[in-house]
This record gives sequence, C-alpha cells and structure tokens, in this order.
Amino acid sequence: MKISLQPGDVFCGANPSGRLARIIIAWERIISQDRKAELSHSGLIVDERWKTLEALETVRNDTLYRYMGQKVLVARPIRQINGSVVTQAAKYNALRWVSERRKGQSY
Repeated sequence: MKISLQPGDVFCGANPSGRLARIIIAWERIISQDRKAELSHSGLIVDERWKTLEALETVRNDTLYRYMGQKVLVARPIRQINGSVVTQAAKYNALRWVSERRKGQSY
C-alpha cells in the first residue's frame, strides 16, 4: 500500500526510550477514559519524503523512517480561512517559517 504524505500532516508515535516518554504514557493512562495509552510523541511532516520536524531534546528535523515497524497515527488537518481551504503552498511556507525559527531550540 502506497502512503501519500503531505507537508502539514501531523503524526503521533511511540517514543519508548526515555523517562519523559514513560511519564507521558503514564499520565495519559490516568486521564484517559479507557485507561489506555500508547503514543507519547508528535511532530509535523514537512515534505513528501517523510522528513519531519519534531521536538525531542531539541527541535530538529528527522524522518518517519525511524518509526518503521511501530504504531504511528497520521492526521491531515483541514482548515478553512474566510471560507477557503488553505493551500499546500501556504502550509509549506508556514512549516518552513516554524522550522527556521525553532530548529535547535532546547527545552
């Protein structure tokens, strides 16, 4: 099955390594109605080649390939501004702006 990703798609995945990821999963289990949680990490897809912008230890680019074989949720937000759908070019420009200004930022 061919997967077609677009800039602006968002993803959630499991990041099993690290104490923070385990804390996030534990907290999500506490507050969820069914007491289940599997995903602890999210990011933005910035191009069709699965390149991502993620907040890990710092904000940086990576790829979805590091999640191969794991559960990943991908969503495509659709937003309308003044009654018209936001174009892919507008999404790309917004993503580029965020990427340039936040890359390398520490938390």
